[in-house]
Amino acid sequence: MAKILVVDDQESIRESLSDALSDSGHSVSMAQDGLEAVKVFNSANPELVISDLRMPGMDGLELLKTLKNIKPDVIFILMTAYGTVDSAVAAIKQGAEDYIMKPFDLFEMERRIARIIAEKTPADAFKNMTNGFEGFISVNEKMRKAYELAKKAASGKATVLIRGESGTGKEGIAKAIHFNSGDADKKPFIKLNCAALAEGVLESELFGHEKGAYTGAFAMRKGKFELADGGTLFLDEVGDIPLTTQVKLLRVIQEKEFERVGGNETLKVETRIVAATNRNLEDMCVRGLFREDLFYRLNVIPVYLPPLRERREDIPGLVEYFLKTYKTVEDIKASSATPALLNELKNYDWPGNIRELMNVVERMAVLASSPVLDLSDMPPELKLRMNFNTMISSSASGLIEKSIEFEKELIEKALSECGGSQVDAAKKLHMDRSTLRYRMKKYGLLP
Repeated sequence: MAKILVVDDQESIRESLSDALSDSGHSVSMAQDGLEAVKVFNSANPELVISDLRMPGMDGLELLKTLKNIKPDVIFILMTAYGTVDSAVAAIKQGAEDYIMKPFDLFEMERRIARIIAEKTPADAFKNMTNGFEGFISVNEKMRKAYELAKKAASGKATVLIRGESGTGKEGIAKAIHFNSGDADKKPFIKLNCAALAEGVLESELFGHEKGAYTGAFAMRKGKFELADGGTLFLDEVGDIPLTTQVKLLRVIQEKEFERVGGNETLKVETRIVAATNRNLEDMCVRGLFREDLFYRLNVIPVYLPPLRERREDIPGLVEYFLKTYKTVEDIKASSATPALLNELKNYDWPGNIRELMNVVERMAVLASSPVLDLSDMPPELKLRMNFNTMISSSASGLIEKSIEFEKELIEKALSECGGSQVDAAKKLHMDRSTLRYRMKKYGLLP
């Protein structure tokens, strides 16, 4: 999502556009004229500016020129009810990305903004965005914050809880935390998938067992905590640990001690824990499925990795990185992708996240006969999923548009029947007056 500045001397347009963009997840600032916009721009540092052309004091073209001098790469969109060919040409010549006529459709405006932001985030941008943390790079603000937090966590011993959907790269971050700690090459990194094991087996894997502890225990075996002593133990899918095992895990975290299964000797360890989950642990605590005290012990440093659909601007850079990686280990021709293909990949929701994208890129790269991947290289099943998602999305968008039109008509009718009284109209519509005013602002119905 982007930081956007909306500039317009009409409050209704300014606020309705701001509401729509905020609902889409963007961070929005507002200014009522060009002079105020310059001040807001310097403090908020937006990536994109949407400005009216005709404003008192400083018009949109002058504002465009001023802001481009401050920040040459700022994305600028002009909007006006007085469009002419000359003003459009002047805007584009001075660096505007788009020129939009009023009145405009909010949904169309949002789509155009999303397209412009995606197109203005090329793969080359990644070369200037590396944060030095194990080579992880991203132009997405949420992702870069996650990397920075993980980088800070690497220098200490505090427990880290990495959260995110499957395939978002939680294990990669866990490894980076470990290998960026002091003397990491001399310390072990041990991982355990807690969801893949039955309760009894999980305890034995975590704490080890003594000879004869159970049928088949023919010799003493060290657990993951002992093997990771002095280093890092990565507990993947920690939300799947049974309650009885959670109690024992809590003790190790608090007391740094435990006993092997079937043993009496208390063992001391200095093991740093990095845990990961794709589950809602707070909700599990409420339902009694996860211990609240264990959650707080694990959640000392929380790191959240957003899904790929929330960081689509990273896809071109990731594709470029994967292709370079595959080219060094496999005999493949493909080394780049066309803008058309990248655009299609950015429009897909990627339920499997980074892992799914990586597999798709590898498949295309291995089977490609040309150095440049194109739409024809896309796997057939991916095309089918994309077409299905587009169909569902279009249907949902149509329903939303119709519901908004219907709500606007209801408000207009209620106000008309109540002689313009907002108090009476709110009662008629069974809503608070503040809610009615918010809707009126959103639909440009306030005078």
